Amino acid sequence: MQNKEGIMPLKWGVIGAGGIAERRTIPEGITKARNATLVAVMDVDETRAKKIGSEYKALRDFLGCLPPLRQTNNGSHRGDID
Repeated sequence: MQNKEGIMPLKWGVIGAGGIAERRTIPEGITKARNATLVAVMDVDETRAKKIGSEYKALRDFLGCLPPLRQTNNGSHRGDID
């Protein structure tokens, strides 16, 4: 379905709803883009996923479904690939 400008929106899902996603990615990137729609929010913290999903009207929030993924902070990303 196209928006009023005739642009097909890109559907976004966010994995990890804290920190940067909550302060920057969702409010400054996804919600301000004309061609973007937030459709899913995932986080190991069920309360946070539900709060952020509801706040930004995501179509779904995936509660507590991330434990198999390895989570890192920004400072350790390079160490993950060395």
